[in-house]
Amino acid sequence: MRVLVSARDVGAARHMMEIVPALRLENDLDIQVVADDPAWSLLEQHGLNPIRFAEPAVADGHVEGPGATALRSAARDLLEALRPDAVMVGLSGPGIGVDEALVAEAGTIPTYAIQDYPGWVVDGFGFRPGTYFVGDAQAEHLTAENATEARIVVAGSAKYAAYDELDLDLLRNDGRAAFTGTGTIIGFYGQPVWFLPGYERAITGFAAATATACPDARVFYRAHPKEDAGQRQRMVDIFRAVGVDLVSDPNGTAEQSLAAADVVVTCFSSCATDHAYLQRFARKPLGVTLFLLTEDDLRRYHAHQTGTETPPSATLGLALLATDGNGLADLVRTAASPDETLRMWQQARAVLPDPIRASMTILQTLRGDHARDPRTLVHEGRI
Repeated sequence: MRVLVSARDVGAARHMMEIVPALRLENDLDIQVVADDPAWSLLEQHGLNPIRFAEPAVADGHVEGPGATALRSAARDLLEALRPDAVMVGLSGPGIGVDEALVAEAGTIPTYAIQDYPGWVVDGFGFRPGTYFVGDAQAEHLTAENATEARIVVAGSAKYAAYDELDLDLLRNDGRAAFTGTGTIIGFYGQPVWFLPGYERAITGFAAATATACPDARVFYRAHPKEDAGQRQRMVDIFRAVGVDLVSDPNGTAEQSLAAADVVVTCFSSCATDHAYLQRFARKPLGVTLFLLTEDDLRRYHAHQTGTETPPSATLGLALLATDGNGLADLVRTAASPDETLRMWQQARAVLPDPIRASMTILQTLRGDHARDPRTLVHEGRI
């Protein structure tokens, strides 16, 4: 059985870094990988030897014109050259790229997608994959609402399988050793959404709530790569205005940073999901995630970007959610409490599927489908 795997986003690439090596261990499978940057660079570094897809992505909605025509033509040529029995893609965004072009040109070839963000589906060229591999029950529910025509398989989130190899006790201890003092360690994980007036208002409200609820807290800031120097300084100024000495995150990796924090705060960053999976593998509680969606424009932007009003982690009981500035100080106290920390750890272990099993579930699905008449497996996926 020949399977063509594709990726464009880093999130999709992280899944493929776990899935592809597992599939390549099977003698009856021939796995070919095609990718565009930024995924190509990551997969190449990881030794997966991806084919480089040369045609650049086009903007969302640009399904006609020279760029779109070139994309689809290149995808069609690739499919004709490799003649796969199945196509498994990542879900790109923003924009339309190799993943969407392959799905559009697959014809009668069964198509599958590895979902990264829960519930995320991509319209692309007006075709969707026949099967979505999703991470958990909440992702299954959200995807069923957004892609009613597709089959959905809860496989687990493959990209987190590598967390099983982490020494989380060591990561936490080393990460916390980078801070002086003894107070609660609170990490704020920034996002490049300063163009929303509510983002600064939400940060200002949180800074004041932190000063009230945890006056001895050690607070650090992990900036998003797309935040500029002026925005980073503005963040420091907001906290210092209420007497909180905000420091830049001293930890190198995101995993060590998240493991070190007692409270992980973000508006809607995917680091919240990373933290939940770290909890799942931890031998003892790590910390609590708090989503800061206290402003109308933040909530509207989040809903537009993700297709859901409530972050999936909060729906699963893996995070606290602030939708109003009133009572924020009390919510910060709750987040910093041992009882809530224990509850979050127990919840992560109870509701998150084992990521280590994801590749096996995908393998079994591909094999089972291929063993039956492929023509009965094709979901047209036309929007």
